[in-house]
Amino acid sequence: MAVKILSYAFSLTLVLTLLSLPVAAAEWIEIAPQGHYFQTESGRPFIVIGHNDAITWPNLDDLLITSNPVETDRYLAKLKANGINTLRIMLEYAQESYGLLENPLGEFAPRVVAFWDRFIKLAETYDIHLIITPWDPFWMERNWARNPYNRRNGGPMDSMKGFLTDPEAIAWQRRRLAFAIERWGGSPAILAWELMNEIELWWGATPQEISQWITETAAFVRTREMELYGRTHLLTASLATPFPSKALVDAVLNHPDLDFATTHQYVGPATNQPTNTVDAALDVELATLYARSQLTDKRPYLDTESGPIDRWINDPAFDTEYYHNMSWAHLASGGAGQGLRWPYRNPHVLTEGMYRVQAALARFVDAFDWKGFVPAPIARYATVEATPSPAQDSAPASASTLSIPDVRVFGVADKTRALLWLLNMTSRDAEQGRRTPASQPLGTATGRPALEGAFLIVDRKSWREQVWNGQFGQAKASQAYAAEAGPTATASETLTVQFWNTYTGEMIAETRVVTAADTWTIPLPAFDRDLAIVIKMVE
Repeated sequence: MAVKILSYAFSLTLVLTLLSLPVAAAEWIEIAPQGHYFQTESGRPFIVIGHNDAITWPNLDDLLITSNPVETDRYLAKLKANGINTLRIMLEYAQESYGLLENPLGEFAPRVVAFWDRFIKLAETYDIHLIITPWDPFWMERNWARNPYNRRNGGPMDSMKGFLTDPEAIAWQRRRLAFAIERWGGSPAILAWELMNEIELWWGATPQEISQWITETAAFVRTREMELYGRTHLLTASLATPFPSKALVDAVLNHPDLDFATTHQYVGPATNQPTNTVDAALDVELATLYARSQLTDKRPYLDTESGPIDRWINDPAFDTEYYHNMSWAHLASGGAGQGLRWPYRNPHVLTEGMYRVQAALARFVDAFDWKGFVPAPIARYATVEATPSPAQDSAPASASTLSIPDVRVFGVADKTRALLWLLNMTSRDAEQGRRTPASQPLGTATGRPALEGAFLIVDRKSWREQVWNGQFGQAKASQAYAAEAGPTATASETLTVQFWNTYTGEMIAETRVVTAADTWTIPLPAFDRDLAIVIKMVE
């Protein structure tokens, strides 16, 4: 089974173009010391902003087909300008034969190899990091008749079953991995090797067989990288299900040889075939909190694939708002960035509005202090309540007697700061297509009333006792927490509170609030769609 790459002639124009590019500034990515998030090797927080792409999709196929880097260069420059730092991409895209890395096995396609040679360099130049997965099982399954792993085409297998257990198939896998590591594995542009996409879905393997394959494959990758480079990239493997069983949690999410956990958030109708832009955020929160609750250590969690898989969205404005809400729900539930959208559009690219969502999110992310942040969920202890009516002469009315729009609180916090996101849910019955541009003034024909004169109420005491002292293990009893954290049950706290416009990524107000330490009461500015809040305790 000789492995070879066919000869490929590089054009002089391309060589000169690549030589003229500026020196790369990319850094290797690692896990932050406190866990839960990534950072660069120099210690700069790295919060994932990005999406899925493929070598045969419109933004990259020119580099693959014509070997011309101009359009790809322009594309990556655009990503960089919008704060995007990550693309998830497969080494091959098996929908069409020209997207295969090997065909037949052992002969590495010169066009695909040349694509990666150039693309890796461009990614380094623009500081775009790549989550790379070596196989494309979705199109492998649909095009099995012509896939090179098929025995009829010279491969080792009669079907995809046994791909993770068949010794000959595994030998071919090792050859592919070795080729990729030796050719591209020294690049800091690689954020991680995603050893397998949706590992439980395609191969007919048991959780025990999956775990064994990960153990052996991770060891192979790390050994080869250490031999060549003296260091290793992060490793992960994705699950298709957003709510994996305990067996799959143990086999994949908590596998000791993987560095971070990832599932795909195709949760249900609200995400897969949305009829409004807000309910998907609830699905994302549920899936993110579930995955994080299953982790037995501090590894980051990231949704690496999601979107309207069952019904693509024709209206760009609707799709942008749906995407915006999913992105913020993921971040505000403790995900290590935004979830990575699979485009599900025609053409198969993100919209300009989605790039603006990423740019605004990146501006917010850059301003937040991630150093040492431990994102314990706090949303269930927070509510938005209305101000008692000033027109009443008698005792103030309770919040339940006043008109309060349906506002959902998402959020995470530690002892010193909190990140919360408020989403107005009153548009859930709006028809698709009746969306308002992000630049629309407050309360103007949005279908959602402007919320004014409200308060954010956070039951900090219950959160400390039931969340922080439990799963996050910072203190084993309330007394220990009180001694460590300072404020007592009767103490007041001074908070610095920032309010952010999530569609522009701009801070709209900053104030100081003196409030009870055990129950935060924070007055809110007017907002209609949503509002992001950053809270810092003043020492």
